[in-house]
Amino acid sequence: MAWAQEMKNLVGDIKTSHRDRATRIGEIKGATKDILADADAFMKRVVGELKEAAKDLKDFLATSETTRKNDFKTMIGEIQDKIKEIQRDVKDLLSKSEEKRMTDFRSLMKDISNDIAGIKKRVEELKRETQGTIKGYSEERKEAGKYWASLKGKGAAVVGEEEKKVAPKKRARKRGRKKK
Repeated sequence: MAWAQEMKNLVGDIKTSHRDRATRIGEIKGATKDILADADAFMKRVVGELKEAAKDLKDFLATSETTRKNDFKTMIGEIQDKIKEIQRDVKDLLSKSEEKRMTDFRSLMKDISNDIAGIKKRVEELKRETQGTIKGYSEERKEAGKYWASLKGKGAAVVGEEEKKVAPKKRARKRGRKKK
């Protein structure tokens, strides 16, 4: 009998623990349903907030597009004005520097022309001096020729223009075979 009583107690304990576990599992299921419901509500709220933020952003961008376009046009206009100003400044700078370069060039060309005229004048002087020197040497040579001729007693040999010109030497012919 003791065994029967123990079995009875064991069955009673199993039923009690089963009831407790079933109750606890029910509580857990309820808490889980509450958590899932809260999560669903949170997600719906976040999705709603995101949709509202997207709508607000879209509205802002739509209304600010005109402002942005106007700002862009203004900025482009300022850039174009600045470019035109730079072009004018560069043109003025180039024209001023061109005038200066032309003035410098004219001055340089005047100096060069003066130098060339001086060189031409000096060349003419050198030509005259050289002709005079050559004429003087020619006369001295004639006199020396007459003097030497009188010393030899051969008579007055005239040296100078009347002297026969010596024919230039012919080139020596090359020997050997021709190159191919």
